[in-house]
Amino acid sequence: DEINIGGNTNNMSSNLEEHNEQYVSFSYKNKQAWTITLFYNRDNYKKTAYVNGEKDITKKSKNWNGIDFTVNLKSKALNSKVLDLLNQSLFGNSRISVFYGSQRGGLVCANGICAQQPEFSEGIKIGYTRMF
Repeated sequence: DEINIGGNTNNMSSNLEEHNEQYVSFSYKNKQAWTITLFYNRDNYKKTAYVNGEKDITKKSKNWNGIDFTVNLKSKALNSKVLDLLNQSLFGNSRISVFYGSQRGGLVCANGICAQQPEFSEGIKIGYTRMF
């Protein structure tokens, strides 16, 4: 807002943006090393602006919903040293996840590491993580 010499406020150049976001996720972890997670994320956006002296209000809502299925893999001893080594290097202490739905983009932080992630809309995402 601009305040003129007489103390009057001129808000004709003001813009106000409001975000009301709801996020919830529910997970179930099975003893057999798999996890299923449901995600719900909604952003209600409202922008108030003054255009040519008229108050203009824009409202938008966006949802990102999804389901993730993750399996933790552990290597098991096999009868062959070659197969054992291959099994250990591919599946020992690793995780495969399949996600279906949408995810909001932006700065995502997990376990002390932050990275910029692009928005993902209605699709399937498959991930493989190997932990050393």
